[in-house]
Amino acid sequence: MACFVSCMVKKRRQIVFEGGGTFIQPIDSSAGVVTWIVKFDNSVGVVFPASFGKKLFGADRSKSLTFFDPDTALIRKIDKEIDYQYCNVSEKHNERYWGKVLHTQMADSLKPILTVSQKELIDRISLEQCTYWQENRQFYDKQYICYITPTGEKIVRVKLIDFRQDPHHLKQYLKTSWIEGWHGWFYSNLHEVYFHINNNRLTITEDL
Repeated sequence: MACFVSCMVKKRRQIVFEGGGTFIQPIDSSAGVVTWIVKFDNSVGVVFPASFGKKLFGADRSKSLTFFDPDTALIRKIDKEIDYQYCNVSEKHNERYWGKVLHTQMADSLKPILTVSQKELIDRISLEQCTYWQENRQFYDKQYICYITPTGEKIVRVKLIDFRQDPHHLKQYLKTSWIEGWHGWFYSNLHEVYFHINNNRLTITEDL
């Protein structure tokens, strides 16, 4: 089931709290802009329209991107692909990210206290993340922005948010504002993935 929800908040808000903070970027309901809601069994998906995507990421930056509105079938397909691909993508991301980190000077200072090999450490991190995802994926609400790159690649940016613990009362903004944050609660409760429509592939490290 899909429905449309108009947004009431009009001004960008920055909320700062101890150990982190967030930017609340609302859409402009006065201009007739609405978000598109897709309901899942235990969560909801909020699709932000193409006009909002262009505004959110800035006029200069979005000149090379074309934003578009998806249909319900695509959003449901992406939801299934995230469930199917997440663990494998997370493992590959960890191999790239931690592989680089463990070769820096900081990593050198940690080596004397590491009791496992680099591969064992990365495998352990990946297993923990995969297990957690499999046990908790149904609780993540999602936000979507869709765009086409200059090379013609269609990408859907998906923000995954677990509001079961919501100390900063951000769930009230889920259907009206694109939520960005740093440190603290965001580190373990907000994640982003990117679905590449052309080749049916999920990634973690893409960015606008």
